[in-house]
Amino acid sequence: MNAKLYYKEATPHALNELLLQSSHISANPKLVPSIVWMLNRINAWNEKDNGKSRIHWKRFGNLWGKDYPKVLYALECLSLLKVTRLKLEYHRNNHKCYSYEVTKTAKAALRDTNKEYLYKLLTDPKQRRKTTKSISKRGYNKQHFGDVRDFLKATVDGISFNIGDIDKACDCMDDGKAAFTYSLLISIVKKDYDALDFNAKDGRVWTPYAQLPPEIKAIIKVNGLSLQQVMDIRSCYPSLWAKYVWEKICNCAPAVAEEVERYNKLFLVRENDPKQYLANLLGIDRNAIKEVLIKYFNGHRVSKKERDPFYKFDQYLQATFPLLYATWQQSDIKQTGNNIGKYFETRLMLDGSIYEKAKLLGIVIGYEYDGMSFYSKDKSNCQALISFIEAKSVELLGIKLVFVDKTKFDVSSILKEKIEATIIAEEKQWNNYRKGFFSKYNPSKDWDALNARKAAYIGNQTKRFAMLEKVT
Repeated sequence: MNAKLYYKEATPHALNELLLQSSHISANPKLVPSIVWMLNRINAWNEKDNGKSRIHWKRFGNLWGKDYPKVLYALECLSLLKVTRLKLEYHRNNHKCYSYEVTKTAKAALRDTNKEYLYKLLTDPKQRRKTTKSISKRGYNKQHFGDVRDFLKATVDGISFNIGDIDKACDCMDDGKAAFTYSLLISIVKKDYDALDFNAKDGRVWTPYAQLPPEIKAIIKVNGLSLQQVMDIRSCYPSLWAKYVWEKICNCAPAVAEEVERYNKLFLVRENDPKQYLANLLGIDRNAIKEVLIKYFNGHRVSKKERDPFYKFDQYLQATFPLLYATWQQSDIKQTGNNIGKYFETRLMLDGSIYEKAKLLGIVIGYEYDGMSFYSKDKSNCQALISFIEAKSVELLGIKLVFVDKTKFDVSSILKEKIEATIIAEEKQWNNYRKGFFSKYNPSKDWDALNARKAAYIGNQTKRFAMLEKVT
């Protein structure tokens, strides 16, 4: 039989052959497209979560109804998906939540699948006509929101790229990330990504552009324009934390105003470097305090270990800003990040006047939640737009936020930095695992597990160094 018949978009034979090893799937070949879609979705969430993703079982169960357990079992038997049933954990409506993880085998297969399909979308005249008809039939081109999302949609619609450049960048990525990148570009070409809805939790708008890795954003074009500058709000959530607590929790209580002013001087004065100041004050590495500022206000659990950077920062915040801290602790602190995004960040970054101003300046904005990328003929008007955004932050939020330049044009440098960071992170994870394994609190030592973990670590590091050599 011709395996291509089992997938309307001509799945590469390797993935088809894997799936058709299951008697259930081979007996129901029409399941293949939805299974590939499911694996791509889980892979995207795994990339975001940096590991397993907890997902409500109905998210995929509704695809196949009563057939879902059989499909799930088949994917597990084929070693394409790892599923953990959380017996004591429940999601909304008392339904059990599963933890899903796409395997290395599945990631490699998805990478090849998505790459081949993207090539077909771009080069096969028959497929291109089919895609054009599908886009028109769905009414995508006539879709109009009447708000800032029209600008976000126009940015996605204007994306073009050289597939050869994309391949070079993806060759230096892990299979999972490369598969995710190709799937994003497929959704951009087909215009079949999720609706541009405002997220209920944080007010942000998901777009496929925002999900693209920075090395890809640096090589694509938007309306034929090249990337000129990337900027974002410096330490966005930490910078807005005091304002959030004061306005939304304290109701602007005068007693807290002095602490708010002192806190803002630390984060909202351009000449200050809050990360370096806190690193020196708390006696921790600058990279460690950077991680703390990213995770702390999103509800990261703070241990009681005095050496823990999160604990040190928590103690500093409590001692230096006691009224703000005490008031904040009375709220649902795990929702701090979402609330800051909803009430302040998106109020500024999704303000339509900024996108109108950019249009007048000949700039197309790539929306990136707490940052923006500017695409234009040259860089001459970028600073004028940044000054406009700074003025808007005063007008809309009552404070002048600090924006920093994050522009990186050298794709090789971006890839090198990311690979080196991954090498360091994996080395740290391995060392922590070894310490735990040989700890006196771990009397029953599973040597087979240790050896398997060591082999996986060595294999991953060897692969990373090979990538690094290729980039440099």
